[in-house]
Amino acid sequence: MTRVKKGERQSYSVEEKAAVVRFALASNNTRAAAHFGIAKSMVSKWVKALKNQHDDLKNRKSRRVGAGRKEFFPEEEKQLFAWFLQMREAALAVTYYGLKIEMLKLVAETAAPQTTPQKKSSRTISKLPRNGSNVFYIIMSLLFAVKQRYHKN
Repeated sequence: MTRVKKGERQSYSVEEKAAVVRFALASNNTRAAAHFGIAKSMVSKWVKALKNQHDDLKNRKSRRVGAGRKEFFPEEEKQLFAWFLQMREAALAVTYYGLKIEMLKLVAETAAPQTTPQKKSSRTISKLPRNGSNVFYIIMSLLFAVKQRYHKN
């Protein structure tokens, strides 16, 4: 069996790639590969990369925080942001857990009285299931735990 001699690895500038992609879009990948003397697979990869880049630019807005969705608790989120700014002005550290507890306190203050569970829950925040089953019960038990902790009567 004879050994196949491979060519050296080539490096192409952005301008060269753009010219190849323009030619490929005007005709097809096979003609562009033959015209410029490069592999057809490389031309198809460059064309695909251009299309992905275009899609990324088009979808960039949809990946932003919030992504155009309405806020669940708009008033509470404004209050949470004000609380966050107060904490930072006082040079206090704000953690994810602290934000979560503060948000739960704010939601518990404005929640309707009939939304809290009637029987006392023995679960604490650290013992809640993490598999996402029965999300409503998890949220309500969190609110109940926070309400008990911060609103002692």
